[in-house]
Amino acid sequence: MVSDNNGEFGFSAKAGDKITIKSKSNKVCPNEYIDTTVIINADFIKLKEDPSKRIIPLCKKLATVQKFRNIDADNPSQGISGVKNTVSVDGGNNFIVTSGTDGWFEIDNVFECQTIRIIADGTSVGYGTNSTKINPKKYSEITAPTHPQDKRDIPLKSNPIRVKFCDVDQNSNILDGATNDVYINGSLAYTKNGGCFFVDAKPDDKIKIVGKYDGQINDTKVNGSRTLKDLENANQSDRNIPFEELVPVLGCEGSDNGSNKDSKRKHDLQGCDNFTITWNLGGEYPDEIIIYCGTGATKRKIFTTGLVKGTGSKTLNCSKKRILIKVKANSDKGTSWSYDLKCNCN
Repeated sequence: MVSDNNGEFGFSAKAGDKITIKSKSNKVCPNEYIDTTVIINADFIKLKEDPSKRIIPLCKKLATVQKFRNIDADNPSQGISGVKNTVSVDGGNNFIVTSGTDGWFEIDNVFECQTIRIIADGTSVGYGTNSTKINPKKYSEITAPTHPQDKRDIPLKSNPIRVKFCDVDQNSNILDGATNDVYINGSLAYTKNGGCFFVDAKPDDKIKIVGKYDGQINDTKVNGSRTLKDLENANQSDRNIPFEELVPVLGCEGSDNGSNKDSKRKHDLQGCDNFTITWNLGGEYPDEIIIYCGTGATKRKIFTTGLVKGTGSKTLNCSKKRILIKVKANSDKGTSWSYDLKCNCN
């Protein structure tokens, strides 16, 4: 039977009959209502006596397309584009909607009485997943205009990323001796020793690095104006922090000499980890030669002549790229010193 213009219809039954009504409303009003089956577990006579039990609610399609949004959990005003949202209605087949500009995406053709589930997956854009915000929800409980937008906002936590930075000299050689204060969104997060080091932060965090080396400060190369994701996508040269090399760097075989003055020299071992130093500490007063494996904050003292006069030699090992040789002279007391370095590799 078909209901009239007021939605009413009637039929006859016997007392004691149990009534099941299947409404085929979608055939009469396609895309406006969903077919509904109602089992009325009541005696027909009681139905006649209570009009409220003879009302059959139909599930109506919402008149407006519903807007959902993927947002940053720590910054709700920031939408996230590129999130893959897996949607299922009443437990049916899944379909995927990808968020667009500023995190917005739309869902249509869902009826108000249906349940909806959305699993948001932001792993491809540096975020995690959210399967709990809308899991599942009756559509009428979250949709506009009855409910505010935050019922349809799906927050995602960003996943930290790791990006490499390097301290370099003017020739782009790696420097071991710097220290680097790392600021994330304007706050000091930690300090990293020089050479190459990694910064771990959220993709949209703004990074500033204050590098310090031999009295120099570089706080302009990575100055807090760019996000870590932007720096990750840039060339390594954008993440290199340059300094002037103040201490002369000599080769694997080199020498130095002086009188009445201290000295500091770096030697590049050029891949050889075994070397011999020969010295002559002459003059009226003793001097001292100190050798470090490495040249930066993690350098390790591996030999000292002590404060002595005379000649000598020593064969040593160092697995670092460079060694540092310091000479402490008895200044203004008539001293002279010299040394020769030779690597023991073919």
